[in-house]
Amino acid sequence: HSGHEIMVWNVSNVMIYHGPNGLSKPDKEASTERIDGVAAAVNAIALAIEDGVADVNDTETRGMEQW
Repeated sequence: HSGHEIMVWNVSNVMIYHGPNGLSKPDKEASTERIDGVAAAVNAIALAIEDGVADVNDTETRGMEQW
């Protein structure tokens, strides 16, 4: 997010929920604050991977941290 102030705020509110099926998703847990930017980014990345625009391993070459 390159330090964007709203995304920093969104990221500070998000927790990762690990479901019993092995899948993970962003979750607000007990926070009443917003996580919309994180949810939108996750959805965009998932669609890019599904459409073949991005590769799951692109994070290694683009300097992004893997969760």
